[in-house]
Amino acid sequence: YLVENVTSKVAIKIKNDIYNKINLSGNVTDSDNNVVSQFSTIDFGLGLIILTPKPNKTYFANVEVNGSEYKYPLPKALPLGYTINAVNKGDQFLIDVNSTTAKGLAGTYLVAHQRGDMLFSKLEAEDKNNYSLKLHTDALRDGVIHLTLFNTEGNPVCERLVFVDNPKNKATIEIKKNKEVLGVREKISLNLNVIDSEGNN
Repeated sequence: YLVENVTSKVAIKIKNDIYNKINLSGNVTDSDNNVVSQFSTIDFGLGLIILTPKPNKTYFANVEVNGSEYKYPLPKALPLGYTINAVNKGDQFLIDVNSTTAKGLAGTYLVAHQRGDMLFSKLEAEDKNNYSLKLHTDALRDGVIHLTLFNTEGNPVCERLVFVDNPKNKATIEIKKNKEVLGVREKISLNLNVIDSEGNN
């Protein structure tokens, strides 16, 4: 959820099968028709905006296609709530956790896990409204990491997904065929050679 007065990244996806393959540009306007952010879609119709919702405002994503403008309402921001912002820097994640609730982050529990394995956890004992931390990726497996924030009652209140893509985990696959030209349904033999980032088979 968006939270009033807290800056968040918002993903936008064009779901139309034709236009999600075309790069489109658009903007986000508030209820007073002021432009507050701009975006453009890239692969798979995905785009990203940065938005700080203000109280008593509603927001709309606007896209122009073939001379016609389409206006879509964004979800209404909560007056109070929690947010997690995660930025992937390659060798580490920068994680910002925020709360605008009366209790702040006191008693909240942040968990990072990947495919059932616990990577990191933090129980916040201090009465604060935000904190930042770094999670190094050099010892992590490639794939999706779940960041989940639980409130004092143990209910999940915020979640982010981050993708790990370690350069040191890269492999090169060399494929050799026994012949270049093949007939219909002809048997083929392939020689596969996999080499890691350090040149080892």
